[in-house]
Amino acid sequence: MRLGEALASYNRAIALKPGYAEAYDNRGVMLAELMRLDEALASYERAIALKPDFAEAHSNLLFSLNYDSKLTPDRLFEAHLEWNERYGRRVPHPVAHANERDAGRRLRIGYLSPDFRSHSVAHFVEPLLKNHNRQAVEVFCYAEVIRPDAVTGHLQSFADHWRVTIGLSDNELLSLWTWQGTRGTTGFRYLPASRLRSRLRGWAIQIPRVWTRWITGWWMR
Repeated sequence: MRLGEALASYNRAIALKPGYAEAYDNRGVMLAELMRLDEALASYERAIALKPDFAEAHSNLLFSLNYDSKLTPDRLFEAHLEWNERYGRRVPHPVAHANERDAGRRLRIGYLSPDFRSHSVAHFVEPLLKNHNRQAVEVFCYAEVIRPDAVTGHLQSFADHWRVTIGLSDNELLSLWTWQGTRGTTGFRYLPASRLRSRLRGWAIQIPRVWTRWITGWWMR
């Protein structure tokens, strides 16, 4: 990747337009990829200062804070709570689940990931998708994949339903989940290449009754 050239381009954009929050955010991504963490964090913080509702930049900041050796676990947790107070509480939350309450029907399980592609995560995902009992489980995959490849097509063959979520707003993602009645959702989030596709606000919606995160950590609700 031509990270140095990309960084120079963002620096030029900021010189031409000092209030360009998106340029500071993207500059932070490049700096983080170049392992210049302190500068990356400062760039994200500048983006947020210029655009206080910039949830994506704040998400990128949280991602990079995981690599800050000076940060204590308690402070890292506080930073995530701050993100939730600023953005997570603003997203719509469903007041009720309209799915059938039939214990005998197939369980609908959804997987949301930016890494349904040629990526290390795919090696873990394939056996998971492939070995579901199709008599008991209906598999939905939500692909936040910018550049689909041969691996994307291969993984798609193991899903009952495949939905491309690139370009969808968080509210549109909520509508998609609600319409399809997905009762459980698993998301894969990790890796620097995926930092821009983490969909934190999408997770804050909490439409599924049970949801987990896998590969870098997990939780259930």
